[in-house]
Amino acid sequence: MDPELTKLQQALIDAILGPDPAPFETLISHLMSASNEQCYQPEQLFNLCMQSDPNSMCLKLAHLLQVSRHLKARATAATLLRKQLTRDDSYLWPRLSASTQSSLKSILLWCVQREDAKTISKKLFDTVSELASSILPENGWPELLPFMFQSVTSDSEKLKEAAFLILAQVAQCIGESLIPHIKHLHSVFLRCLTSSSSSDVKTAALRAAINFIQCLSSSADRDRFQDLLPIMMMRTLIEALNCRQEATGQGALVLLIELAGTEPRFLGRQIVNVMDSMLQIAEDESLEEGTRHLAVEFVITLAEAGERKLTLFKSRAMPRFISQLFVILMKMLLDIEDDPAWHSADREDEDAGEPSNYSVGKSVWIG
Repeated sequence: MDPELTKLQQALIDAILGPDPAPFETLISHLMSASNEQCYQPEQLFNLCMQSDPNSMCLKLAHLLQVSRHLKARATAATLLRKQLTRDDSYLWPRLSASTQSSLKSILLWCVQREDAKTISKKLFDTVSELASSILPENGWPELLPFMFQSVTSDSEKLKEAAFLILAQVAQCIGESLIPHIKHLHSVFLRCLTSSSSSDVKTAALRAAINFIQCLSSSADRDRFQDLLPIMMMRTLIEALNCRQEATGQGALVLLIELAGTEPRFLGRQIVNVMDSMLQIAEDESLEEGTRHLAVEFVITLAEAGERKLTLFKSRAMPRFISQLFVILMKMLLDIEDDPAWHSADREDEDAGEPSNYSVGKSVWIG
């Protein structure tokens, strides 16, 4: 027994780590409390248990994630497990036994396949990605890549989305090791971006493709994915906006903005078509303002990142793009109505009351 622990603390730890699952489940239920004061003592007890026997505690969390019928309990288990497996100053993974490590990896992949709740699935993907980012570079999870390749070619839209979301998060760590599979990855991205009926799968595939492209150091390898760009635009973005799935469209725009900022050359061959599409989105007043603003952000990001690097800036279409963008921004600046109350306002915030269109237009002009 640890001499610094009270007899009561030691008894509680022994009960929680024991074969009866009830004390552990009671501890988790206390940790689920919304009150910080109510959570303080359970958190202390949880940390003492983790220090005492990290193997048993991690396995109990994984088991709860696997079998509990209670949504909140599974969500809490996924969150706590991720915290224990994240690489930081108290990185736990190397302290676990080989048997525990193997069991955790198997249970996590089992849960990825079986979990139906979207919110918990997202936590699961994050947990798998965090762990994979730490141990894949040393070949510490040889089962993961075969699982992902099998998932993206399965008939399950849920599994396809899961595999793409995990790939998107781990691409930066293992991207170069995937180069031997580059031909297969290209065909998978192409197939899902063109034929999947799920907007979630298409967005996940787009995220994975963009993150993978950004991690490739060879321009020749990046060029293999050039033919995906029109599909990324037409099938994932434009189709989503035409169907008024603007949340999906905005997600795609955010990813393409990231690509424009980091790899502007990748957009070079398709730049005129890309700019035409983005400016059409920006001037379409039937779309949500947030969608139009993201299209403007894409154009500005590309201009700032790609100046003197892209054929766009030598293109005959350049004057037309400038003129079109000027009109769009001026309309946004004029999207403001005079309010008599402003003349007697006593607020110091000079931007108070500005509509979002005006704010975006002003920010582009002022910089």
